[in-house]
Amino acid sequence: GAISLAGSRWALERRAHRGGHLPPLDLALHARLLKLVAALVGDRLVDGVHDLSDGGLGVALAEMMVKSGTGGRVAGIADHAELFGEGPSRVLVSVPPALLPVVLERSSAAGVPAAELGAGGGDRLVIEGVLELSLAHALSAWEGALPLVFSAP
Repeated sequence: GAISLAGSRWALERRAHRGGHLPPLDLALHARLLKLVAALVGDRLVDGVHDLSDGGLGVALAEMMVKSGTGGRVAGIADHAELFGEGPSRVLVSVPPALLPVVLERSSAAGVPAAELGAGGGDRLVIEGVLELSLAHALSAWEGALPLVFSAP
């Protein structure tokens, strides 16, 4: 289904948008996703996992980039809804290239939709056709936000 910005941090903070319809929660799919992610982590098939519930794919990519010190290039993201939508039962996983076929096969066998979005590497986060951000800029913004968080009342 289509990804919605309803209820997302981007819609509220950047656009003062309230209302809309939240994406439905498929509890069976969510249970399959949790079981799959636990198995992938337990079998050491992924290097990292990040949920998309707080800021969507864009925030998850930026956070993984800052924490790993590695940039990356992503393709196939059409717009801000796909980049910042916070729909349920979605995760971002970092997979070593040699293990990608295994992870995609496990996803398919579990009945969990999956897609390859791009590859890690370099010193920039590039979301083709949407944004490009240097690792240094992202790290500076991240570090600058911490004092603000701790000084908030």
